[in-house]
Amino acid sequence: MRKLLNRIRDFDLTAIIFFVAFFPFMELLFRFAVVHSLGINFFIFILPMMLFVGLLMGVLFNLPERGKVRNIIFGVIVVFFTIFYLVHLIYYSVFNTYWAPFSMMGLAGQAFDFWDMIIDNILRNLVWVILFLLPAIFYFVIVIFTEKQDVTKGKAMLGAGIGILMLGIFFTAVNASNTGVGSRYDSFYNAGDIDSKMKYFGPLTATILDGVNGNKVGNLVVESDVTETGDTADNTEAGGETDNINESESESETKAKEYGLNIMSDVDVTSVVEATGNTGLIDLNNYFTSQTATKQNKYTGIFEGYNLIYVTAEGFSKWAVDEKRTPTLYKMIHSGFEFNNYYTPLYYGSTSAGEWVDLTGYIPNPGGSPSMVVSGQKGTNLYFCPGKVFGRLGYSVYGFHNNSYTYYERHLSHPNMGYKWVGTGSGYEPETNAYGNDIWPQSDSHMVDVTFDMYADQQPFHAYYMTVSGHAGYSFAGNSMSSRHADLVADLPYSEEAKAYIACQYELELFLQNLERRLEEKGIADKTVIVLSADHIPYNNRAMCEEIAGHSFNDDLFEWYESNLIIYCPSFKEHVPVDKYCQSIDILPTVLNLFGVEYDSRFISGHDIFSDAEGLVAITYPGSFITDKAFYNAETGVLTPVKEGDSVSDEYIQNTKRKVTNMFQIANMVITYNYFNYFEQAVGSSQ
Repeated sequence: MRKLLNRIRDFDLTAIIFFVAFFPFMELLFRFAVVHSLGINFFIFILPMMLFVGLLMGVLFNLPERGKVRNIIFGVIVVFFTIFYLVHLIYYSVFNTYWAPFSMMGLAGQAFDFWDMIIDNILRNLVWVILFLLPAIFYFVIVIFTEKQDVTKGKAMLGAGIGILMLGIFFTAVNASNTGVGSRYDSFYNAGDIDSKMKYFGPLTATILDGVNGNKVGNLVVESDVTETGDTADNTEAGGETDNINESESESETKAKEYGLNIMSDVDVTSVVEATGNTGLIDLNNYFTSQTATKQNKYTGIFEGYNLIYVTAEGFSKWAVDEKRTPTLYKMIHSGFEFNNYYTPLYYGSTSAGEWVDLTGYIPNPGGSPSMVVSGQKGTNLYFCPGKVFGRLGYSVYGFHNNSYTYYERHLSHPNMGYKWVGTGSGYEPETNAYGNDIWPQSDSHMVDVTFDMYADQQPFHAYYMTVSGHAGYSFAGNSMSSRHADLVADLPYSEEAKAYIACQYELELFLQNLERRLEEKGIADKTVIVLSADHIPYNNRAMCEEIAGHSFNDDLFEWYESNLIIYCPSFKEHVPVDKYCQSIDILPTVLNLFGVEYDSRFISGHDIFSDAEGLVAITYPGSFITDKAFYNAETGVLTPVKEGDSVSDEYIQNTKRKVTNMFQIANMVITYNYFNYFEQAVGSSQ
């Protein structure tokens, strides 16, 4: 003990003070730079843990003998943590989502493809970058070159006591917090989502939690279908068609029809699942089978046997559409089905999240490895995704991307979804410049030129396109599509960034023009349905979108995510305005219903937009949503009725929050348990 106390007296107090200040300072900066406020959460959950970490690091610094080697080693550590916080800052600035290092480790190399955006955002945040660099400078100036101050016995005991106290405060606060889904307790001990971990605990603790339980399977919460009056819905028989769609049939004709359910009643998946004895799998099955099946409707099967072209459009937003400048986009949005309240929330996983949502009808896992990536790695059975569905129907099924075919490991995920996958490096010839180098980003119209003949004569066909021409960053110097169409936007009264965005998105207009022309020349336009949605909002370009919109968005959760959905077929002459609130997870079940495909609506998180199901947009975990009744921000607790003056019961809010929270758990459970392997076994047994 005496030797230990003597060793403690040799500790460098200057270094201990530095590290005790370093981590709280970095978390404080990050909080102001990203969250723009502190709040009581910082002082109860973040500060105590960072003080403990600082004391611990100070002790570790003093264990080796004094000298240059020790100073250099810990100098490297200080630089490492400085870069760690800077990467978190710039990542959030670029993608508007938080970085999960352990979960995204396998995709780290792809981050460098955004180097121009990274540089741009470093410059945008230059003041914050300089502030984050200051502690590293202080380390080398103060800790290394100032006179050492030894630690007394009393100071050592006081420091140890403070460290234990800080750790105790942290765990006491975590364990004393609400244990419900989305709480600090839940986020710390369970899977949760990376956003909550960051907001509650800061980057350092959140990163550790990501490594410990990022891919951990969450628990489903008990929910019931509650209307705005608190009545529980009947699970066996859904109501009539939604009144949010303007009907062409008379009301009496519509009511006289009895539509069946979109359900596969002869598939006994429960027996197959229960035979496994896997409690997690059984819980997931119980959840699926307890959901309310949606009814078919007058649009069921109207496109049966038609060709299908399915498009996920990179960085597309409603602000890129103009009646004169983009007439084809405008026509397809406002002809046939016109979706007036459509949203594309920004989910964890960037473009891979947008694709996953469009192609599966599930919200991706809000933390851990991106759902689309891990589904390909594991070969997860995705029974109802369009590639699989239309492949089983005898369609020719192709998938195309005008960028590297391995990006986001699509060479694994998309063949697993049933696509013959074609991209740069695997059957796709990219456009090159005068020096023979691939241009960036690639032309979407060129993608039609290269790929159309691969499938056009193999009817019926389903072609999937993941575009890239609308990719950020938006400048005339660094974006080939922006520079190509610069003349189109030269007279617009916007900033260069806004004009560059509109210019590169014009390539999507040319993509659709080219596609429509070729379909007409082939004589198959009237038998082909085009479905198009964005993968996500234009990342960190909110101010740019507000500039084009001509006003500031009302909030961070709702208006920012408004977008357009296209479901267009020239032979469908009816104009159907759709006012139901809907989102990207609803695309797949809507398409399956329109094509008259046999599917079970209980097993997809999204709902057929034309069905009797209430409109629901699941914005964030845990429980922020939009329904036909209300906008609800779970973080602030603010509820705004859709119709001014309407009241919404607490029971309705709580049950909708539970429903939304569960929707964020489903993808990870489907992948972890490979649920649809058992579903497909049940289908085979029923035939």
